[in-house]
Amino acid sequence: MTAEGTFYWRVASVGADGDVGPFSNAYHFRVGGGGRDSGQGNVDAPAPSLTLKKPYPIGGPFYMIEGTTNPGATVTINDEDVEVESNGHFKKLVSFNKIGRNAVVVKAINAAGKPTVQSVSVVVEE
Repeated sequence: MTAEGTFYWRVASVGADGDVGPFSNAYHFRVGGGGRDSGQGNVDAPAPSLTLKKPYPIGGPFYMIEGTTNPGATVTINDEDVEVESNGHFKKLVSFNKIGRNAVVVKAINAAGKPTVQSVSVVVEE
C-alpha cells in the first residue's frame, strides 16, 4: 500500500542510441485516505471544512493565502489549483494586478463533489 501524500513524475524519451531526450514538465497526483468511515466519495458526506488565515503581504503585490480544509479535499484560489498537504493545510503566493481592494475566492471540494467557498479581500497599496 502506498502512503498518503502528493506524488510527482516527469518523463523523457530514450532513443535507440541510448541518448536521453528532454524531460517533460512535472505533474502530480494525490493519494488520500479512504475507507468506509472516511466519508470520501459518500454523497451524504457534509461539505468540507474551510478555515482561512488572514492574508499577509510578502512584498509589493504579493500576498500569501493560507488555510486548512479536510484532508483529501481539493482547493482552488481564484480558480487556480492549490496543493493541499496530507493534513489539509494549504498555502499559495498570489500576485494582484490592481491597486486597491482585490477579491480572493477560495474553494474546497470534497471527493463527493461538495464545495465550501469563502471570500476575503486584500487591499494592495502603492
